[in-house]
Amino acid sequence: VCNGGMEAVFATMFATVNPGDEVIVPTPNWPNIRWAVHLAGGLAKEVPCKAGVLTAEAIAAASTCRTKAVVLSSPANPLGTTTSTAELIKIAAVAREKDLLVMSDETYSRLYFGDEGEVAPSILALPGMQERCVAFGTFSKTYAMDGWRLGWAVTPTAADAVQLAKARYYI
Repeated sequence: VCNGGMEAVFATMFATVNPGDEVIVPTPNWPNIRWAVHLAGGLAKEVPCKAGVLTAEAIAAASTCRTKAVVLSSPANPLGTTTSTAELIKIAAVAREKDLLVMSDETYSRLYFGDEGEVAPSILALPGMQERCVAFGTFSKTYAMDGWRLGWAVTPTAADAVQLAKARYYI
């Protein structure tokens, strides 16, 4: 649990991004994500969405040997578009192939009115992806608690959680 969703984002970036690392960020995007990447010393590589969704094809094309991670936002901020399970499966394959960490912004996952269940599809739910995903979000949007500054982050391992906690200490 963090002091707001933004602290969860910053702690994730500071715990995982090293100077010079590239992080693929969908565009358009919530600008605080790319700012957090820059403050952590990384390079936010903005990749255009197709019909409002960051696609596996775009991620694969944008990845280089310096790419460490990709940020997913679904439902997306600011567009509200949702990445389908079928596309998430393709993205997971690219993440495994390119050895990418997936940072999943799930702030709006419960504000979902699609046809794939009660919450938006999450890459974290796919087989083998819990080991390479960090998810973060806030309670504010789902539970109408704006101003309460309650966020969260989920890491693959306890050791990763310790690194995130260390990063939080200095934010």
